[in-house]
Formats: sequence, C-alpha cells, structure tokens
Amino acid sequence: MGQDVGSRSPGAVVAAQAAIGVAEAAGARIVLPGAYFTIGWVSAVSGRLDEADANIKQAMTASLDVNDVVHRSSLLTAAGLMRNWTGEFDAAARLQADALALARQHDLLVPLLFGFFLYGLTLIGKGDYDAALESLTDGLTLAERLGDEAIHHRLLNCLGWLYAELGDLELATDPEPPQLGDRAEAKRPGTFPNATINMGEIFLARGELGLAQEQLESVLRYSREPTTSEWMRFRYSIRLFLDLGEVALARGETTLAREHATRGLDLATRTGSRKNLLKAWRLTGGDRDAGAPSGRRPRPPCVRPSDLPRRSPTRPSSGRRTPRSRASTRRADKPTLPGTPGRGRAPWWIASAPPSCIPIFGEACGIPSSKHDAPRSRLPHR
Repeated sequence: MGQDVGSRSPGAVVAAQAAIGVAEAAGARIVLPGAYFTIGWVSAVSGRLDEADANIKQAMTASLDVNDVVHRSSLLTAAGLMRNWTGEFDAAARLQADALALARQHDLLVPLLFGFFLYGLTLIGKGDYDAALESLTDGLTLAERLGDEAIHHRLLNCLGWLYAELGDLELATDPEPPQLGDRAEAKRPGTFPNATINMGEIFLARGELGLAQEQLESVLRYSREPTTSEWMRFRYSIRLFLDLGEVALARGETTLAREHATRGLDLATRTGSRKNLLKAWRLTGGDRDAGAPSGRRPRPPCVRPSDLPRRSPTRPSSGRRTPRSRASTRRADKPTLPGTPGRGRAPWWIASAPPSCIPIFGEACGIPSSKHDAPRSRLPHR
C-alpha cells in the first residue's frame, strides 16, 4: 500500500473479490477484513468514493466480528482520510486518533506509520499545526527506524506543506526541497504530483509565475501519460486545475483562468471536496475584480514569511532531512511551532492580514466574512 499500489489495483481488486468468495464458502471469516479493506482502499484512491465507503464499512464490521485489530486500525485511518477529503476535519481527526490509539496499544507498526502520516495531514487541514508537527515528527522517527522510503517521503512533503501553510516559504524549500526527497522515490504517484504542486504553489505565492507554471504543467503532463497510475489522480487534479487557474488569473488571462477553475470545480463537486469548492467558487468569480489594465487584482500587504519564527530541521546520520527527533514522549518534550496559533484560532496569515484578506479564508476557518470578492491570498489555500 505504501508503494505504487495504484498501478496494480485492478489485479488487487480481482484477487480480493476472489478471496471473499473462497472465504465465505469455507467460513474463513478472518480473511474478510483484509479483502474488503483492499477493495475499499483501491476504490478510495481511484476516486470511486461510494464504492470505497461501502467496502470500508463492510471491512469494519468484519474486523470487529473476528477481532482483527490490524485492519481495524487501518480502516479507521482510511475512514478519516475520506472525511478529510470532504472537509469534515473534526470527524476525520477523531477517527484517526482512535486508529493511532489502537495501533499503539497493540504495537502495530505499519498502521502506526500510516496513521502518523494521515493524521498529520488532517491536522494541517484543520489548522492544528502544533499537533500536526508532532504527528509528522513521530512518523518520521518511526520511518527512520523501520527503514521506510515510501511514507518517509510523503511525511517530508507534508512537513513542507505545513511550513508553507504557516507562511515560511523558505523553510518549506530550503536548503534542499524536502518535498521531493530522494529521486528514486520522487516519481511515485503518491509523491511526485503533490510535491510538485506544492512547489508550484510556493512559486506562485512568491510571484514567480513562470516557475509556478512550469511546475504545474509538469504535473499536467504526468497525469495525462497513459502509463500514469490512477493513484490519487482525482485528488491532485483538483488542486492542479485550481492552481493553474490562479496562475492564469495572475497573468491577466481571465478566460483561461475560468476554464481551469471550471474543471477544478467540476471535480471538486463530483467528489464532495468542500475545501476545494471554496477555492473554486472564489476563482470562478475572481475575474470580476480584474479591473486594472493588466488584469491583475491588487495583493494586500501581508506579513512576510521571514517574520515568522522558524523551527530549524537537522540532518540525521542517515543523510535524510528530518525534523529534530524528540528525546521523550512526555508532553513537555513535544515539539511546538513558535508563534503558531492554538486550537481553534486563525493562523498568523489570517490574523495579520488586513480586513480585505479575511473573506478568502473566513468560512474555512470559522471567521465571519463578507460576501464580496476579495484580493487573492499570498498562498493558495487548500
């Protein structure tokens, strides 16, 4: 599952369906949780969300029936991921916290590794940055101990996204982009598209439109290659089209911006991705404010990324770039991000922005906002 499962997904589903048939005939119920989980997981990462939901529920029932804690932990994590996709961050976090607790209780290393990764992903979307850093740091430490490569690079990518969300674009990419990591891993469908889109968004936030477009178009070409896996393509394509729309709008190409935004809006609508719907709705109406001759809307003065206190990573003996490992699991030793908000508070880039910035992020962060269009943010919000 941590490798390129997507390229082998049809065979995995066929094998799992055959296993279900044999297990039901033989009364071997212990096989059912893993088989249903395989079908549910492949369906989820391929964008067949209704099918995924049905199979994950069947797998959960089967795992409870035979007390299969391994698959139960993984199923809770997967169910949380699907809630994350639809913007139900509180429900997602609860499911994934339960998954981690179960994995810790029974020393389940693989579910624990996946749990740290996907829980951190959910917490970033929720805006709980300190807890996200803690989960990603725990995951990186475990990945180092296990010698894992696939999830290790996804964790690094999420860490880069975390720093970018906090406005520290330098630490998100310096001195060597943590998103891309080892080149042998970089082209995997679970790593390359999201890492490259992250880099494109950082270049866009810096105003380097040529570099941003170059990064995004490389993902567009990758997604259109016949040999490219279906693994998460429906997910990263939403971000891709919305970011291409942002670049086009920044260049004053409003017609092209609307075309890209419409494609992203269609994908977000069909998959119930509410967090991307917010961005798509704003972008499809954004050209009404392109009153300047250049077609660009003014950018509000915001706090510079360099104004944000940084947590500097260190390089461990293996040569991989990871955050500083913790010496203890006591609460006092848990890592924190200086200057970041606590739970339920708006991030620094909202709190420090002028009122004209707030309508962009208000609904996602629980901040009342006006209905009128507003200038675009410095960093595209997922």
